[in-house]
Amino acid sequence: MLILILISVAIPFSDAAFSGQIDLLIWMVFVLDYFVRLLKAQEKKKFVKSHVIDLIAIIPLDSLFLSLRIVQVFRVFRLSVYAYRYVKPLLTVLRMNELSKVLVFAFVTIIAGAAIIDLVEPEIQSIEDGLWWAIVTATTVGYGDISPKTGPGRMVAVVLMLVGIGTMGIITGTIATYFLTQKEHDVPNSVKHIQQELARFHDLSETDLKMLIRYMEALLEYKRGHREDPGIPDAELLQEEAEK
Repeated sequence: MLILILISVAIPFSDAAFSGQIDLLIWMVFVLDYFVRLLKAQEKKKFVKSHVIDLIAIIPLDSLFLSLRIVQVFRVFRLSVYAYRYVKPLLTVLRMNELSKVLVFAFVTIIAGAAIIDLVEPEIQSIEDGLWWAIVTATTVGYGDISPKTGPGRMVAVVLMLVGIGTMGIITGTIATYFLTQKEHDVPNSVKHIQQELARFHDLSETDLKMLIRYMEALLEYKRGHREDPGIPDAELLQEEAEK
């Protein structure tokens, strides 16, 4: 999406026909993206209210305004909207598990490794070659075009490999944690409550089970549109209903 926006912003206005065709194509992609997410949302009204900026971004204001400057400003606005949408998850991932600090440490280690290998290995003639070798070694690609021959050079290689393997493992684990956390956030509180109650199934009394059944019946009526959202159940109220 960001790439499409950048293309839209960078389109020269000299070729009006080409610019219009590209704009139309990009606009159709954004409209499709918005309505697909709207259809997948469980609560449509809540989605529309919480994504007002996205809705404004797909309004074809380009064709409503003739001023090229206004069109360009709107394109930049559209870029900002989608940039925020895609950059925000990236920033969230970087904050998890101290990933940003790990990446900084790995970056510094690679730069230091490149500088050291340039000093101790006669085969490496420039810092560019040292940097190439350090990146290849840290990512465990190991092309073999450059390999250390001295003891210090091999020690640097071992450090870079350990740092690279550890960094890749942390990146993979952090991304997996992010998606698992997102799934947990998407689960309604009512479902979480039922899951928590069923997790202690063997400790539930007969009255507790009746209360849980009452609550699930209330959720069923809500889903059918026969009543309002019951929310998180009130224990005393459900107990009174269960005893009836």
